[in-house]
Amino acid sequence: MAKKFKDKLDELCNWRKIPFAIELQEAGIELNKANNFKEIYDQNRNGDHKSKQCEKGTQMDGVKLKTVDKFKHLFCLDKIENWKSIPYGKELREAGVKFHKAKKFKHLHALREIDDLNIHSATELEEAGIKFKKVEKSNLISIKFNNGLMEISPLSIHDHTETYLRNLIAYEQYCDRQNGLNYVYNYVRFMDHLINSPKYVELLRRKGIIINRLGDDESISSMVNKLGHYVRFLTNIYARTFKNLNIHCKRRRNVWMAKLRRDYFSSPWALLSFLAAVLLLALAIAQTIFSIIH
Repeated sequence: MAKKFKDKLDELCNWRKIPFAIELQEAGIELNKANNFKEIYDQNRNGDHKSKQCEKGTQMDGVKLKTVDKFKHLFCLDKIENWKSIPYGKELREAGVKFHKAKKFKHLHALREIDDLNIHSATELEEAGIKFKKVEKSNLISIKFNNGLMEISPLSIHDHTETYLRNLIAYEQYCDRQNGLNYVYNYVRFMDHLINSPKYVELLRRKGIIINRLGDDESISSMVNKLGHYVRFLTNIYARTFKNLNIHCKRRRNVWMAKLRRDYFSSPWALLSFLAAVLLLALAIAQTIFSIIH
């Protein structure tokens, strides 16, 4: 497992020189492996935020950007030939990047603006109507949220988990000291937001997301809350997920519907009581109307 995780980190770190690589991945674009990759732009960009090396040509072999169904914040392309609407579109095309399809294409810079968002704890999210689901066939750091359902891969926690995660965090910081993408730390930070006390661990354990090999929820809570201390953090790879979670929680309708399901539909007896109350109310209204008519 450690080798698989290390190989994944090596692959992710190889993308650090691609302009907006982390935003492209966060927006749902799949980046194929690049064996030979040279700088698309230099650090001294001009006022138009374009590379000064455009006229010199660029090289990037074996890279493709696959289908783009959803993107963030500005442009809509009727035709993919409209390269001027794509950040670094000219450089990417000259480098051999292929955009197969783009239904919605929007400005990448806006994803930077939501890096500092926080989210509610697991219990608060559940109270807002968000459901947690364990996903077996996925890598550990893959966390998805859509239509009120959060899908998270299970994490088995045993005696050596803390050491294992700390070593991975240290490794990825060494691997990408310049950009600080920190994929494992982002995952740990996400779990830290969900877990504030043992009761939050208990909730995730019931959902099958946390597998407790320690036998003590308090120990897991303490471990998760301490893992991210004194770690350099630049980019939030779950920024869009954070934003969507907060949008969901701010909608009163979601909170009201969750409370209704929790209070009146959590068990068959609660449902029967609710239906009986509705029936009595309907009969009372009908009786009142009948009395007024006659």
